[in-house]
Amino acid sequence: MVGVIVTLVLLALRSPAGLLLRASRDGEARMRASGHPVTAYLTGAYVAAGGIAGAGGALLVTTQQYVSPADFSFDTAALLLLGVVIGGAGSMLGAVVGTALVFAARDWFSGLLPGHAPLLLGVLFVLTAYLLPRGVAGFDWRHIRMPVRGATRRANQEA
Repeated sequence: MVGVIVTLVLLALRSPAGLLLRASRDGEARMRASGHPVTAYLTGAYVAAGGIAGAGGALLVTTQQYVSPADFSFDTAALLLLGVVIGGAGSMLGAVVGTALVFAARDWFSGLLPGHAPLLLGVLFVLTAYLLPRGVAGFDWRHIRMPVRGATRRANQEA
């Protein structure tokens, strides 16, 4: 079910409707001036977001069989927002990767330092804010130079 929802969202974002939503986000006044019904686009996006949240809630009830008010606490919302900030708000993949990093730091890496999960999350956030201002997904991986096998051997032979 999650895969279907993610696929539908990705298809919608890559369609002409997704381009219109992105243009409405980046230049709302320009879109209005060109005659597009920006309010209708944004209303449709909010309705779709509500439907996705409803599907997520239905999946939560299905897996847990019980939903308590504690499942929707400030801590949960803050962790998800932290995941989006760390991963990068510009892409869905970034949000998923960022959320996975947050939950890995909170659940797995805090086993190395029991009771220090908030410290690990804070360090992860500060490092991301300073080193990757657009998040993990905004990092340009093309600028990393990987050593080419045999390049040093050829350089030594030419010298």
